[in-house]
Amino acid sequence: MTELTFLATKRYIARFFAIVALVTGGNKGIGLGICRKLALNGVTVVLTARDKKGMEAVENLHRSGLSSFVIFHQLDVLDSTSIAALADFVKSHFGKGESDTVHFS
Repeated sequence: MTELTFLATKRYIARFFAIVALVTGGNKGIGLGICRKLALNGVTVVLTARDKKGMEAVENLHRSGLSSFVIFHQLDVLDSTSIAALADFVKSHFGKGESDTVHFS
């Protein structure tokens, strides 16, 4: 199997199983790198950040060809209202299916 075939297969699997990742602090550094890598592998990514820099990061990812894989939602992890709004957003856009959690720190 060639590398290109392997990448295409991983993208198909991610889309088929509707894999969605939520990345906090995704606007720079390691978080942004994780968002990019997940999206390149066909995972739908909800990139979160405290301010408009998150939207700028999403726009940059869209310009690099990942427009159908990355969306933005503002999140302040210290604000319970912001966390609740994110939970509502995820539920309304992606349903109530089973979820796995992976945390990088």
